[in-house]
Amino acid sequence: MLSSLRYLLLCLLAIPMNDNRMVSEPDSTHVAQLLDSIAALSMSEDYATMLQLIDHAEQLYDSLGLQNLRQSVQVQRGSTLRNMGRHQEALLCFIKLLAEEQQTGDSVAQAQILNHIGATYRLKEEYPAALDHYNQALVLYTLLKHDIGRANVYNNIGIVYLYTKEYDRALEYYTQAYELYDTHQNLRRLDVVLLNIGEAYRKKKDHPNALKHYERALDIAQQINDLDVIGTVYNEAASINIEDGKLQYALPCLNYAMDAFTRMNNRYRIAECELRYGDYYLACGRLQDALTHYTRGHDIAQEIQMQQLVADALLKLSQANEAAGRTQQALQLYKSYIDVHDSLYSSQHSRRLIEVELSYNFERQLEQQRLEQMQQTVLHEKQIQHSRTVRQFIALVIVLMCVLVGAIIVALHESRQKTIKLQQRQTEIIEKNEEMQQQQEELIAQRDEIERKSEILKRSKRVIGEKNRQLVNSIEYAQTIQTAMLPNNSLLSSLFDDHLLIYRPKNIVSGDFYWVYKQPNRLDVAVMDCTGHGVPGAFLSLIGHMLLNQIVKEKNVENPSDIIDHLDTALRKLLKQENKMGSQVSSIDIAYLSIRPNEALFSGANRPLIIVQRNKLDVLPGTMRSAGGLLPRSRVGFAQHRIDMKDNGGSDTYFYLTTDGFPDQMNGQHKKYGMQNLYQLLHSIHSRPMSIQQQLITATLDNFSQGEVQIDDICLLGFKIKHYRPR
Repeated sequence: MLSSLRYLLLCLLAIPMNDNRMVSEPDSTHVAQLLDSIAALSMSEDYATMLQLIDHAEQLYDSLGLQNLRQSVQVQRGSTLRNMGRHQEALLCFIKLLAEEQQTGDSVAQAQILNHIGATYRLKEEYPAALDHYNQALVLYTLLKHDIGRANVYNNIGIVYLYTKEYDRALEYYTQAYELYDTHQNLRRLDVVLLNIGEAYRKKKDHPNALKHYERALDIAQQINDLDVIGTVYNEAASINIEDGKLQYALPCLNYAMDAFTRMNNRYRIAECELRYGDYYLACGRLQDALTHYTRGHDIAQEIQMQQLVADALLKLSQANEAAGRTQQALQLYKSYIDVHDSLYSSQHSRRLIEVELSYNFERQLEQQRLEQMQQTVLHEKQIQHSRTVRQFIALVIVLMCVLVGAIIVALHESRQKTIKLQQRQTEIIEKNEEMQQQQEELIAQRDEIERKSEILKRSKRVIGEKNRQLVNSIEYAQTIQTAMLPNNSLLSSLFDDHLLIYRPKNIVSGDFYWVYKQPNRLDVAVMDCTGHGVPGAFLSLIGHMLLNQIVKEKNVENPSDIIDHLDTALRKLLKQENKMGSQVSSIDIAYLSIRPNEALFSGANRPLIIVQRNKLDVLPGTMRSAGGLLPRSRVGFAQHRIDMKDNGGSDTYFYLTTDGFPDQMNGQHKKYGMQNLYQLLHSIHSRPMSIQQQLITATLDNFSQGEVQIDDICLLGFKIKHYRPR
């Protein structure tokens, strides 16, 4: 269908604009084809082609003198720019149209354009400006007794209050819109406003009322074959049934929704429906089916470049893989979700800055238009005054000639009277000159105001820079606090025969940390990796540090597996993750080693222990789940390993504990360093002094990274033990 529309557009654009037949006898067929093509392109969302066709339509309607149609396509231009996200250009287009309609005095057209301006401000999330223009439109529609126009404005005001989470006020305006549409039996708008009412009730968690209004919207949409409303109603009803645990009703609703969206060929709606299918199968426990639909939704979202939808799909894929026990895949998908989410936040922040600049340019253009209009008005008044003076002068000459012909006495008398009138006119001219001088001074004042606004914008930019500097200073101070929490090098040197430490936060502060605890008969060492990095990861690391101190130092829990189990329980309780699958994704991976006089005990959550004894490297794996996180608490505890240190032949034992930051680091070819490479590196250098090992490991990491950005926090702690003796 889209290709045929583009072919029609080429044919339409090929028709010459200077055809005398077209100018003298308007080709109604060609005009109708243009209108139909613009409407069809609007349904297919091919906005770039649509703008080309609108340009052609404006030229055609100008040549034919069809001013009303030209204004209609200009409104369509503003709506198209708004749909493309070019909000400032759309506002400029609508405000120019509003000024033209105010000159013609067409109140209906003014109300429609005010409604469009309100919708544009709503999409810019400038809700006070949106409500102001909606209210202006409402006043005009009320004066004109235009019920459908009032209903449209009520519906739009309801949408604003829905976005600002004032659901009761949204329902109040939706209800007023519904009553007006129902009075006029406007079915095309009735199904939409019923859908909006259902959405407001759903936001209030009132599912029975939401379903009731969705059903009424569905009845009307089926009568008029409104596929978008039909599909949306079934999709939302399926979501409610999934949330309420009524899974037997959810699947038929999803099938009907997918059928409607497929017939529309709306890729965005299809992607949303695929994600909803994934929610259904995840709730049913059919994890593979859920993964299949989440993957389809993710692929479609990437094709249409809807980044927010891509982020939602990645998060759902991570949750489904975690539920299926594929922890590594889940972790990788969650990292991808974080990257897309961070990218969205960055792009939104950049868009806000661009919109500030565009808003400033827009204000300047608007002021320039006002100045030009005022200058034209002054010039027009001068021309009128000049014409009036010329006419009066001619009349005066005629009167004088008549008076001279009639009688000299009468002429003298009349001459005196005219002289008085001329003096009055001179006074009036002087007053007019003073008025024009005042207007000129007002123009200068407006210019000064524009310059003042420019200076305000510059000061705002300086304030933003200062805020950013303060934020960085705060994070750097937080780094000082976090560093103070960690064991210092002197303490580590007093506890171990030799040791190395590689500790590199990704973003100033870190979600990774290391921990030691010395008692008379044992030495405990742990390395922990908290979800996230930067400020969120640092906050979680503080929680982990606090919980670990409570469990070991206050509660006196001794076995590593029990310590991690207590940590799992405490973290879930603290973050309110109990019996709420996926409510909090925060978790902690940990490698915990307890060294006793003749043995060492190890337990891990998603992290291993690397040991080198007698030139042989062994890896003791941790249990493949985290403390806390997405999965429900397991009944099976964390595995514990015992290491015999009674008789080591006099040789040293080397222990290495690490988070996943080192092996997950990427190089320029987007390849990870990997755990196997880390095992080989440690085995090859373990016999050297730990200070030399630290230099070699750091050099290896920097050489492998090839200048690539660090993707995660890095923490690797290694130490040498000959034979543990209480100190």
